[in-house]
Amino acid sequence: MSRILIRQPGDIVNEVYSQNISSIIKMCFDAGDDPSTLIEEAKRELQKMVTEMIAEDDALLERKRSELAPIRARFESLYHELHPDKTCPQYGNTLPVLQALRIYVDEHKKLKEEHEKLLEREPDIRREERQLCNELNERSLQIDNSNFNSKQLVTQISLLSEHIAELREEKTKRINHLSEVIRTLHEYEEVYGWKRPTNETMVGHLLALGLTQIDQYTLTKEALELVDKEFAETTEQVQKAEACFEQSHKQLLTLMRKHQSLIPNEKAVAVTNSKHCRISKLPDLIAEVDRYTEHAMEKLTSDILKARERIHVILNKLSVNDVTNDSKYAILYTNDFTEDVYFMHEELVQELEAQYEVNKSMYEQIEIWNELFLEFQEFEKNASDPQRFHRRGYSALAEEKTRKKLEATLRECELRLQKLANEFIEKNNGQPFIMSANGKEITDYIAQRKEDYTKAKEREREAAKVR
Repeated sequence: MSRILIRQPGDIVNEVYSQNISSIIKMCFDAGDDPSTLIEEAKRELQKMVTEMIAEDDALLERKRSELAPIRARFESLYHELHPDKTCPQYGNTLPVLQALRIYVDEHKKLKEEHEKLLEREPDIRREERQLCNELNERSLQIDNSNFNSKQLVTQISLLSEHIAELREEKTKRINHLSEVIRTLHEYEEVYGWKRPTNETMVGHLLALGLTQIDQYTLTKEALELVDKEFAETTEQVQKAEACFEQSHKQLLTLMRKHQSLIPNEKAVAVTNSKHCRISKLPDLIAEVDRYTEHAMEKLTSDILKARERIHVILNKLSVNDVTNDSKYAILYTNDFTEDVYFMHEELVQELEAQYEVNKSMYEQIEIWNELFLEFQEFEKNASDPQRFHRRGYSALAEEKTRKKLEATLRECELRLQKLANEFIEKNNGQPFIMSANGKEITDYIAQRKEDYTKAKEREREAAKVR
């Protein structure tokens, strides 16, 4: 666009004078008049015209200057209201008055349009901010806030817009959070068979609305805290059920493999074939585990008691009498029937059997002697009973014959034992056979048994005299 040239009044007069003076002079010469008078008169008229034009131009300038101040004031006021954080531009100091006036008028018009649009948006902005605050139970900037209300409109709208953006983001977060809770609870229903509660609970009401109507749910912090509390309790319940299922599932499979003689429950078998926990089926699984555990405990108790019987049999073969106060055999008197205790019994059985097998012939002979010595003690007990004379069929001769036979049998057994002991010494470089049960040699053991028996009879006789 070409630049518009502003012409001064003098330039216009000079142009008119230069264009018409030649015509005036020619007309005077043609008429035989002196042109000087006309020329001077034309100059005076032109001077007068120039003066009037200048005066009119000055008056116009003053009018435009008087118009410039109000429009600039309105522009600056509106600019500061719409842009309080910016510096207002100045046009009148560097531009001609008319050009500055046109710019101020144009810019003021733009600001006024912007202001009117802002005024149109203001009710909606204020309404949305209050509505979001009500939904989220957050404090509105517009309520009892003198600091906010004292600010300019644009600042208020700007603060409200920022608050609305924050509230929208918070609302989206809360809806997303509740949506995730709903999806998780649906998973609990589908995978674990969790039963949803009634609508009176926060979680129940949330599930009743579902994902499509979740925006109708109360989105306050207090409501979400109650939802989170119920959801946490539900999650804990499901996690405990899942952990219980996994533990019981593994435990039952192990018990079923170990105790195949027990016929499993059909419901429990169906549960064991499932890879996922079903809360409704968990009681059947636990009941079956309890049944198998009880059976396993009964079997374990039976096995331990049988092992104890074997131990006592071997101890008897090893000529071990009383082991009550021996810490090595403490497990024989515990009531704590566990697998560890059973294995300890088995280890003891193996240890004792190994001791017995190494010198089996010796211990078999010792066992024979113990049986014969017990038979001899029983015979002497009967032979010392005064009432035996009144028994039908009693024979003193038979009694004496039996005594001699028992004594002879004991002597023969003791000779065999002595022979076995001598053979042991020869085979073991002079080391005598030591009974592992009591740490004695064979001869010492036999002598001790006989001495104990003699003392016991003496005590009985003394007790009989006292009576």
